[in-house]
Amino acid sequence: MPKQPESATATRRSTVVRHLLLSAVLWATYILYWRVVISRGVERQAALSLVLLGLFVALQVLFTQAWVLYNRRVTEPSRDRRRRRPAGVRIPTSDFLGRRLRAWPPQSDLTRAACIIVRVDGEEKRFEAGLPLEAENALERRR
Repeated sequence: MPKQPESATATRRSTVVRHLLLSAVLWATYILYWRVVISRGVERQAALSLVLLGLFVALQVLFTQAWVLYNRRVTEPSRDRRRRRPAGVRIPTSDFLGRRLRAWPPQSDLTRAACIIVRVDGEEKRFEAGLPLEAENALERRR
Protein backbone atom coordinates (compact mmCIF):
# COMPACT_ATOMS: atom_id res chain seq x y z
CA MET A 1 0.00 0.00 0.00
CA PRO A 2 1.49 3.39 -1.00
CA LYS A 3 2.45 5.76 1.77
CA GLN A 4 0.04 8.67 2.24
CA PRO A 5 1.24 12.27 2.41
CA GLU A 6 1.68 13.59 5.94
CA SER A 7 -0.89 16.36 5.42
CA ALA A 8 -3.59 13.83 4.47
CA THR A 9 -2.81 11.73 7.54
CA ALA A 10 -2.85 14.81 9.79
CA THR A 11 -6.18 15.92 8.32
CA ARG A 12 -7.69 12.48 8.86
CA ARG A 13 -6.44 12.44 12.47
CA SER A 14 -7.85 15.89 13.20
CA THR A 15 -11.23 14.89 11.75
CA VAL A 16 -11.36 11.73 13.85
CA VAL A 17 -10.35 13.67 16.98
CA ARG A 18 -12.99 16.32 16.28
CA HIS A 19 -15.73 13.71 15.89
CA LEU A 20 -14.63 11.87 19.01
CA LEU A 21 -14.63 15.10 21.04
CA LEU A 22 -18.09 16.04 19.79
CA SER A 23 -19.42 12.59 20.62
CA ALA A 24 -17.79 12.69 24.09
CA VAL A 25 -19.34 16.11 24.83
CA LEU A 26 -22.76 14.87 23.79
CA TRP A 27 -22.44 11.73 25.91
CA ALA A 28 -21.27 13.82 28.88
CA THR A 29 -24.35 16.03 28.43
CA TYR A 30 -26.52 12.93 28.34
CA ILE A 31 -25.00 11.54 31.55
CA LEU A 32 -25.24 14.90 33.37
CA TYR A 33 -28.86 15.21 32.33
CA TRP A 34 -29.52 11.74 33.74
CA ARG A 35 -28.03 12.79 37.07
CA VAL A 36 -30.30 15.87 37.18
CA VAL A 37 -33.35 13.80 36.32
CA ILE A 38 -32.58 11.05 38.83
CA SER A 39 -31.95 13.54 41.63
CA ARG A 40 -35.41 15.11 41.05
CA GLY A 41 -37.26 11.91 40.41
CA VAL A 42 -38.52 10.81 37.05
CA GLU A 43 -41.86 12.21 35.97
CA ARG A 44 -43.59 11.54 32.69
CA GLN A 45 -42.32 14.76 31.00
CA ALA A 46 -38.78 14.27 32.26
CA ALA A 47 -38.73 10.68 31.00
CA LEU A 48 -39.85 11.85 27.55
CA SER A 49 -37.12 14.53 27.51
CA LEU A 50 -34.57 11.94 28.54
CA VAL A 51 -35.62 9.56 25.78
CA LEU A 52 -35.48 12.36 23.20
CA LEU A 53 -32.03 13.45 24.33
CA GLY A 54 -30.73 9.87 24.16
CA LEU A 55 -32.26 9.51 20.70
CA PHE A 56 -30.57 12.69 19.48
CA VAL A 57 -27.18 11.55 20.80
CA ALA A 58 -27.54 8.16 19.11
CA LEU A 59 -28.65 9.81 15.86
CA GLN A 60 -25.67 12.17 15.95
CA VAL A 61 -23.25 9.26 16.25
CA LEU A 62 -25.02 7.32 13.47
CA PHE A 63 -25.14 10.30 11.10
CA THR A 64 -21.47 11.09 11.73
CA GLN A 65 -20.44 7.52 10.95
CA ALA A 66 -22.67 7.42 7.86
CA TRP A 67 -21.14 10.70 6.61
CA VAL A 68 -17.58 9.42 7.09
CA LEU A 69 -18.38 6.15 5.27
CA TYR A 70 -20.08 8.05 2.44
CA ASN A 71 -17.08 10.35 1.96
CA ARG A 72 -14.67 7.42 1.94
CA ARG A 73 -16.78 5.64 -0.68
CA VAL A 74 -16.94 8.77 -2.86
CA THR A 75 -13.18 9.34 -2.78
CA GLU A 76 -12.17 5.68 -3.16
CA PRO A 77 -12.16 5.57 -7.01
CA SER A 78 -9.79 8.55 -7.31
CA ARG A 79 -7.46 7.57 -4.46
CA ASP A 80 -4.93 5.72 -6.64
CA ARG A 81 -5.21 8.17 -9.54
CA ARG A 82 -3.77 10.97 -7.42
CA ARG A 83 -0.68 8.88 -6.56
CA ARG A 84 0.05 7.24 -9.93
CA ARG A 85 2.47 8.64 -12.47
CA PRO A 86 0.79 9.84 -15.64
CA ALA A 87 0.87 7.41 -18.53
CA GLY A 88 3.32 8.17 -21.30
CA VAL A 89 2.16 9.38 -24.69
CA ARG A 90 0.98 6.45 -26.77
CA ILE A 91 1.83 6.79 -30.45
CA PRO A 92 -0.32 4.56 -32.64
CA THR A 93 1.42 2.57 -35.38
CA SER A 94 -1.66 1.53 -37.35
CA ASP A 95 -5.24 2.63 -37.90
CA PHE A 96 -8.35 0.54 -37.28
CA LEU A 97 -8.09 -1.01 -40.77
CA GLY A 98 -4.52 -2.15 -40.10
CA ARG A 99 -2.79 0.40 -42.36
CA ARG A 100 0.64 1.55 -41.21
CA LEU A 101 0.72 5.19 -40.08
CA ARG A 102 3.59 7.51 -40.96
CA ALA A 103 4.31 11.21 -40.58
CA TRP A 104 6.03 12.90 -43.50
CA PRO A 105 8.68 14.19 -43.46
CA PRO A 106 9.96 11.91 -40.70
CA GLN A 107 10.47 13.65 -37.34
CA SER A 108 8.09 16.45 -38.36
CA ASP A 109 5.88 18.03 -35.71
CA LEU A 110 2.37 17.81 -37.13
CA THR A 111 0.90 19.56 -34.09
CA ARG A 112 2.39 22.83 -35.36
CA ALA A 113 1.39 22.37 -39.01
CA ALA A 114 -1.10 24.86 -40.43
CA CYS A 115 -2.64 22.09 -42.51
CA ILE A 116 -2.29 18.30 -42.54
CA ILE A 117 -2.63 16.34 -45.76
CA VAL A 118 -3.65 12.68 -45.46
CA ARG A 119 -2.55 10.34 -48.25
CA VAL A 120 -3.45 6.65 -48.49
CA ASP A 121 -1.15 4.40 -50.55
CA GLY A 122 -2.30 0.78 -50.31
CA GLU A 123 -1.34 -0.42 -46.83
CA GLU A 124 0.12 2.91 -45.70
CA LYS A 125 -1.52 6.09 -44.47
CA ARG A 126 0.75 9.14 -44.55
CA PHE A 127 0.20 12.44 -42.74
CA GLU A 128 2.06 15.36 -44.32
CA ALA A 129 2.59 18.85 -43.03
CA GLY A 130 1.11 21.10 -45.70
CA LEU A 131 0.01 24.61 -46.37
CA PRO A 132 -3.56 25.83 -46.15
CA LEU A 133 -5.33 25.89 -49.52
CA GLU A 134 -5.11 29.70 -49.75
CA ALA A 135 -1.33 29.68 -49.23
CA GLU A 136 -0.92 26.87 -51.77
CA ASN A 137 -2.95 28.82 -54.35
CA ALA A 138 -0.85 31.93 -53.69
CA LEU A 139 2.34 29.91 -54.34
CA GLU A 140 0.90 28.57 -57.58
CA ARG A 141 0.06 32.11 -58.76
CA ARG A 142 3.62 33.29 -58.05
CA ARG A 143 5.13 30.55 -60.24
